Amino acid sequence: MTRASKQLARSTSRRSEILHRAADCFFENGFQRTTLRDIAKACGTSVGQIYYYFRNKDEIIEKIVEEYTTDFVDYLTDQNKTDWTDEVAGRERLGQTVDYFLNSQSGRFALMIMHESLQKEPLHKQLQECGQRIRRHLTEQCFPKRHDDLPEVDVYARISILCSLLEGLRISSVYMVPEQRARTREAAVECLYTLIKSGY
Repeated sequence: MTRASKQLARSTSRRSEILHRAADCFFENGFQRTTLRDIAKACGTSVGQIYYYFRNKDEIIEKIVEEYTTDFVDYLTDQNKTDWTDEVAGRERLGQTVDYFLNSQSGRFALMIMHESLQKEPLHKQLQECGQRIRRHLTEQCFPKRHDDLPEVDVYARISILCSLLEGLRISSVYMVPEQRARTREAAVECLYTLIKSGY
């Protein structure tokens, strides 16, 4: 590894650490109450170092959303390897997907970002673009062979409905009492498996 590539690796690692610590701060204190000083303290560094990597707090929020979207697209790519003719494997994969969304911390953070995006147009636009990126990926990479007879716009609409179901599950998890979680998970897996097997 060259000196330049080592520096790049360190820089990438540091940026990633700042994003993760910032996400923790935002989750604990909210976006409005969290300052760059709070983030710097959580990272064990100075505010100047935060500015070295990011212009401001808004850019940090945008990068967190971007990182989340990339991670989720990677996750979907991995999910696409599922053999849906194997019911046990299919249900296991769907269970993992439902668990991904049926997470109250993730749901709470998603609600916080949505609320913030209502006040900040660039973040609102970014969330729209991220949603389109996920739906495009599903349309082009995960579902094309299942819907050869449908126009792409119809496939996209169906995928948008499936995504809305999962996002609704994420938001409802914030208010769900623990006793409801296991039954909701079971019902969600059954619903999604039935939709996918029916060729939806």
